[in-house]
Amino acid sequence: MRYSTTKKTIMAIWAVVETLLFGGLIFGWGSVVFVLKDSGVYSHLCDSRRDIGFSTTAQEIKGCSEQDSRLSLVFAIDSALYGLGCAVIGHINYTFGTRITRIISSIIFMTGTLLMAFESQSLPWLVFPGLACLGIGGIPLFITNAQIGKLFERGGPTFVALLSGAVSTSAVVELVAKIAYENGFAMKHFYLLLTGLYSMTFVSTFFFLPKDFITKPTETLFDKTSNKKEQITGISYIYSPEFEYYQIYNGNKGQRYTSNNKPLAIEYDVEISKSLPSLKQCLVSQEYILQVYWFSVLQLQYFYFLSSMNPWLSELFHGDQKQVSYYTNALLYLMMGNFILSPIVGALYDWFKHYFEGSLSKKRRELMPAVIPLMCGSLAGVTLAILVSIPSTSATLIPTFSVLVVFRSFVYSSPTSVFSAIFPSQYFGSLFGIMIVSGGILGLFQFALFTWSEATSFLRVNHFLLAVISTTFIHPLLQWRSCRKAEQNVTNNNNKKETTANDCQHPPSLSAPST
Repeated sequence: MRYSTTKKTIMAIWAVVETLLFGGLIFGWGSVVFVLKDSGVYSHLCDSRRDIGFSTTAQEIKGCSEQDSRLSLVFAIDSALYGLGCAVIGHINYTFGTRITRIISSIIFMTGTLLMAFESQSLPWLVFPGLACLGIGGIPLFITNAQIGKLFERGGPTFVALLSGAVSTSAVVELVAKIAYENGFAMKHFYLLLTGLYSMTFVSTFFFLPKDFITKPTETLFDKTSNKKEQITGISYIYSPEFEYYQIYNGNKGQRYTSNNKPLAIEYDVEISKSLPSLKQCLVSQEYILQVYWFSVLQLQYFYFLSSMNPWLSELFHGDQKQVSYYTNALLYLMMGNFILSPIVGALYDWFKHYFEGSLSKKRRELMPAVIPLMCGSLAGVTLAILVSIPSTSATLIPTFSVLVVFRSFVYSSPTSVFSAIFPSQYFGSLFGIMIVSGGILGLFQFALFTWSEATSFLRVNHFLLAVISTTFIHPLLQWRSCRKAEQNVTNNNNKKETTANDCQHPPSLSAPST
């Protein structure tokens, strides 16, 4: 199916708007938990003596440690279900196509908005399935809209990065709900309005996006000598020390072409299966295990920060709800910057890819551009951990929130670059899904961390996280070392070949035997 430039542009804009409005409402937990506590959800867990341990005359203190713990459990469980739901929705999308996936996600999302609309002080448990449905039902918009990037010869990766930033920026919707609540607008009416507004996604579901998938136009190969155009169905890139192969599976075995002075071999696609590692080999590889560890640990830090932010701010400002509300709003305003930062991270990868394209080894050419964003992600995580590990003041909160926004952009944008550089594209969905599920399972430990902080202090838990996050540098450092080693091996091999060639061209002279 062909799309006009106008239609492609409208589809892209519509996709970004959809994702901005509904893609990642779960990340607006800071606003949600403020409203839940103010409206008395799980307030029955608090006794009459208020065990917070401080008082203020500026604002009435709301909440207690038991209420904070229960609400933290809500986010811990729902963020884990969010990770599991990403993998399940990805498999549904692969099996049944775009339209069925979006219809299912619509049912899940609108169920979530209705549950959130009717949760109350008498029905507090509705927030558990309600928030989970908002997360699981929103992420398919990103998954299904990402394929629109295939319609653009240039700018496709930038469009996907924009969508990724839009997922995080959609937390601002919950900020709008919080501000509306503080001005007397009932949360029930807000979520009912959101339910009706979600119907706008049906335009893409039934009119813009295909029933199955958007596919790239079929590529062509030109024989420079005969100027003959030959249709092909796919290309697989394989590198060997002697030469580079482009395997073209069109059944014409034995024909050879020349492109950019590199030999091309057309082979049966049965040859391709011999050249690719198995999915199991990828799963147990050092690179993949370290990538899952890197992502899971840094995402745990991100989730723990979101879940503990409200009680942390309450402790910092001695229960002054006006200050807590102000800095909650400030964080969510800053999170809008992800809409700009995510494409910048993608552009950073592209710039380093251009920088390293002159490398001799293929591994250094393709992997090193991904290693640098990994290093930046670990560095941002350590910086964030340091900022929250020192006694905080109102002056340090805005820099801390700013680092969190940068940190989030690297955590969710870098894995895609690593997978595309190391592993076959056929396994991308499976590898990415397993990583998301693993991160979601580890994310459950945020509740254990929160319980620990309630029993001791937030500073002690942050000191522990600082030590754990520092270990994520192992992944980029090992990949940097492997790239350096690969480059040295190619250089040494080339030097040996040049030495051998010189010896063949100028053999040593034989001296006459002495008498």
